Amino acid sequence: MAGKSGMLIGNRHRHIVHVPMKALAGRSNFVNADGGLWFSVRENTGQPQYIGRLPDDADTAEPQ
Repeated sequence: MAGKSGMLIGNRHRHIVHVPMKALAGRSNFVNADGGLWFSVRENTGQPQYIGRLPDDADTAEPQ
């Protein structure tokens, strides 16, 4: 550990940045669950297509 508590450390435009958590407080970012970014995340992490969420037509489908 390097004593970086209270910081978010990550890459931004090929530079490592340290962002204080206080600067992030109250902000939120949303990802479209049907968009390309989330598709890429699922593909790279091996997650299934649906996690606790059914496709739109699943509620009208008849049981088999």
